[in-house]
Amino acid sequence: MLKNSDFYDVTHLLTYKRLFNIAMGNRTAGKSFSCKRFLLRQYLKYGKQFVFLVRRTTEVGSQTNGVFNDVLNICPEFKNTEMVVKNDTFLINKETAGFIIPLSQEGRYKKKSGMFTDVHYILFDEYIADTQTEYLKDEYNKIVSFLTTVSRGKAGEPTRFVPIFFLCNAVSVINPLFNALKLIPKMGVVKGFNYVCECFVNEKVAQLYNQTQLGVALNATSYGDMALKNAFLLDDYSFVKNVTLKDYILKALLKINGNIWGYWSHKYTNEGYISQQYNSFCPFRYVFNIDDVAEDWLYIKSTTKTIKGQLLTLFTNNLLYFESLKIKNDVIEVLQF
Repeated sequence: MLKNSDFYDVTHLLTYKRLFNIAMGNRTAGKSFSCKRFLLRQYLKYGKQFVFLVRRTTEVGSQTNGVFNDVLNICPEFKNTEMVVKNDTFLINKETAGFIIPLSQEGRYKKKSGMFTDVHYILFDEYIADTQTEYLKDEYNKIVSFLTTVSRGKAGEPTRFVPIFFLCNAVSVINPLFNALKLIPKMGVVKGFNYVCECFVNEKVAQLYNQTQLGVALNATSYGDMALKNAFLLDDYSFVKNVTLKDYILKALLKINGNIWGYWSHKYTNEGYISQQYNSFCPFRYVFNIDDVAEDWLYIKSTTKTIKGQLLTLFTNNLLYFESLKIKNDVIEVLQF
């Protein structure tokens, strides 16, 4: 039987005093439970309200009405606490305790910043999506815009410090938040100027789960690696490596999704390598989608006798390597269409 102390407590991330607090751990490790318990305690003891952030309006309503039930039902300290959702508001004992806000609608709240003056924490649970198409357009900008709305200062303050929790499983390191922060998570704690990220495995929970029938079934799948071992489900690091470029010749610049990568060719083999390193004076410059078109850049659509065709040939013959997983995913996206 597991004790409370056996579960992860996400709130220790607040000791780092960072705006973005990211916890990545195996399923049922305690991330969501500890964070929701913290939010309830902060409201009931100090009147500090919270925002429960979701992506879309379809996640508001009946789907979130019982989102705190696990904490309310298990913790004796909340036995007399009545919590309901009314429209976009969490009510505890009939008083406003927090809000559920769809990030897709953040623009609607810019003129309603007054409703957030007592908000002290934001929670975005299950942040990393199962597929890239689930993320919003300009998602990171929407997050920052909403934080600006919530964090507007009171009298004499330009802004308030309102930390946000991002809780997630290890589905993929390719997502708008990590890309914007240039965050590459690793086991343990990684810190930046405005973020802290802890990637962990709760071994006690994983061991107990492994003994269940479902755990045995999961162990035979890549999903099991993510759910139990916190291994990234959607990320494939094959053909990702770091090399010194002394034996490579810069062939072209590739502009993909606003990023510029250098395409290098090995002097003595047919191997290609795509890196964030390049010489900006290289005259051969290529873009692959309309949004990246600019002066002095050639727009390429076809794979016939073009740089896109060369890259595709290298890739299909296992001769194309990448400096990072993000570069690999960007290039593969181009080669797919």
